[in-house]
Amino acid sequence: MITEQEFLEKYDPSSFERPSITADVLVFTVRERTLQILMVRRDEHPFLGKWCLPGSFIGMTETAEEAAARTLVKEAGMKGAAMEQLYTFSAIDRDPRMRIISIAYIAMMPSNAMHYKKGTDAGSAILFDILRTDSGFRLTAEVDGELLEIGPEEIAFDHEKIIRTALDRMAGKIDYTDIGFNFLEDKNAFTLTDLRLIYDAVKGTEADIGNFRRFIKNRYIITGRILNNREERKGFGRPAATYRYTGVNRQQPAAGKTGGM
Repeated sequence: MITEQEFLEKYDPSSFERPSITADVLVFTVRERTLQILMVRRDEHPFLGKWCLPGSFIGMTETAEEAAARTLVKEAGMKGAAMEQLYTFSAIDRDPRMRIISIAYIAMMPSNAMHYKKGTDAGSAILFDILRTDSGFRLTAEVDGELLEIGPEEIAFDHEKIIRTALDRMAGKIDYTDIGFNFLEDKNAFTLTDLRLIYDAVKGTEADIGNFRRFIKNRYIITGRILNNREERKGFGRPAATYRYTGVNRQQPAAGKTGGM
């Protein structure tokens, strides 16, 4: 029997076809009560002139996560953004060039941390408002005083499907995870209204104010995952209390309960 080393020395990698793999990044932010996404206008075939997600082929010496982070720095100018893997898209005909599999990532960024090459020329990027419709969504942006609106037919590859998948994922997760806090411009000084508008933007709905406050109180304030700064914002009317996000559950277990089986 040959050794593993001998097997590897004789192994021929060309015996199997190898698809290319890309890392595509959905860069989301919330600005003025609206969920936005960064899109890039393609400057080459295929889909020349159409819009796509920022992305890159994964190099032989980097992981998918590293390729996604590199893309995020290049297209949005930010390191260390909150990022999580969405899904692997592997439809056989998703790219007309060759067999290409996409590993998609969601990046959630505060609006004041976005730094990108803005413009409508090929190769540049636009931050679009996401307008949800009965059939999916449309993207709109104001550019040089004019409204730019694009629909699914103007989005390259299967990126419209990827965006729909991401919107559903975030809307489903925001109630039981802390992803909403990733959109705050200042995690150390925000109001409950700031947070509610983020939840509304991500979910595409308008929450009842009372129900939302009870939800935040039970999930975050009582547990100590957000703390009251005991300060008040200056402004007209009744000032709003500000909070800071800790993400740490400080609630003590009830007496006699250890959490064991």
